[in-house]
Amino acid sequence: MNASVNPTTPDEIELREGLRATILADIERLSSFDFKTVTTSEGRKGFRLEAAFWSALDSFCEREQISRAALLEDILGSQASGEVNSTSLIRTYLVSAQAETLKAMTETYARSGL
Repeated sequence: MNASVNPTTPDEIELREGLRATILADIERLSSFDFKTVTTSEGRKGFRLEAAFWSALDSFCEREQISRAALLEDILGSQASGEVNSTSLIRTYLVSAQAETLKAMTETYARSGL
């Protein structure tokens, strides 16, 4: 990995360690399952996801200014057949979207020379 994107200053290292500690302190709540229903154009659907994924889903929806139902319809509408688990599709979408966002931010940070 490029050395310019690895935290090297004490402030960057402290921030990274603080974020890790915050997540670990809340890991039990984040890993607990929540069942929520969403009303789509096809009717009500229920999903059982970890709290971390509901939080990520809601953050994504807020950032993209899209409703939870509309995003889930987009994700599930991309499903070619009914053989793929719906919650797996949602998790995969969210992880992929987060990875792409992080990649773009890292590249921007590296180009900025900060």
